[in-house]
Amino acid sequence: MVCRTGAVRLWLCAAGVVLLVGLTGAAREPQGGDARSKSVPIPTVDGVDLVGTFFPGNAGRDTPCVLMVHKFGSDSSKSEWVNLAKEINDKLGFAVLTFDLRGHGKSTAVEPAKFWSYGANKTGAVKGTTSNFAKRTSIKHDEFQPRYLPWLVNDVLAARRFLEMKNDTGEVNTNSIFVIGAQEGAALGMLFVASEFTREYRVGVVPTQSYGTRHIAGEDIAAGVWLSLPLMPNQQRFNAEAWIKTHPLLRDKVPMAFVFGGNDKKAQADTTTVMNALAPQGREKNKLTTTIELKGTDLAGPALLGQPALLVNDKIVQYLQAVMAARRAIPWSKVDPDVNKIQLVNLQPFGFR
Repeated sequence: MVCRTGAVRLWLCAAGVVLLVGLTGAAREPQGGDARSKSVPIPTVDGVDLVGTFFPGNAGRDTPCVLMVHKFGSDSSKSEWVNLAKEINDKLGFAVLTFDLRGHGKSTAVEPAKFWSYGANKTGAVKGTTSNFAKRTSIKHDEFQPRYLPWLVNDVLAARRFLEMKNDTGEVNTNSIFVIGAQEGAALGMLFVASEFTREYRVGVVPTQSYGTRHIAGEDIAAGVWLSLPLMPNQQRFNAEAWIKTHPLLRDKVPMAFVFGGNDKKAQADTTTVMNALAPQGREKNKLTTTIELKGTDLAGPALLGQPALLVNDKIVQYLQAVMAARRAIPWSKVDPDVNKIQLVNLQPFGFR
């Protein structure tokens, strides 16, 4: 594996200790079973009943969060995905939320009156045309039109809202959220992070006394980790270069780690395209933004996880801790989800209709 930046070296300087949790065996092994986690409901703005799994952290209001977005056509129950969540939770103490995207796994139920009232759902969530939407109470990903993929970013936003609810009960700190995505999930994750720089909420709202302080939601994203990021998932152009140009804070504020197999030429090319946008001529990229090329493999996405020869899980754990060491603790603040209501993500500024 080749790390092309000094992210880990920077952490060693900042933290003053040796990490390399998976390589040295210094950290505890993941606990057996799923006793730590629990299944949780995650409602979306447009009426999808998502199902997630929440792994509580161990530091209360000081607990960073990790939000994991699986690849299209898969789900969050796959062993490699669950094991990564467990390792992050066990070795770092971070809270972790995995969930099934709409139409996947256990996230197939919809509220008909609400869901089918949105044109994007009528034209994208089913193949062909159906006049009797009101009787359909479930959806499946294999019926989705390719153009529907970007709409799934609303599921990621709903998952963040779940974490914000946990934030306000003092269980986590959503001022530090990591997003990990695999393949199409990586593309959705980057779209989500970019869209969060167009959303703001108010901190410290006191009815009749104060409208609070303006806060950009994207500044809460601690980092993104993208496994085999594609720029043309489901034949849909995810123009990350344009998003970075339009939202420079995405480049300056959010470090990213791009993980891909050395023989996966498409993922390598797409990563190079994004890295060039993150470091345009005359400018330096974020000091913790890095590429992790895994030599000698063409495995992609979640298939890279749990491979003893590749040590990807260890590298992800190292990276998250390196970022937090550089980011340091950010004071907890109340989000007030009831005051700061979320809306559907406006996809037009990102090139989607």
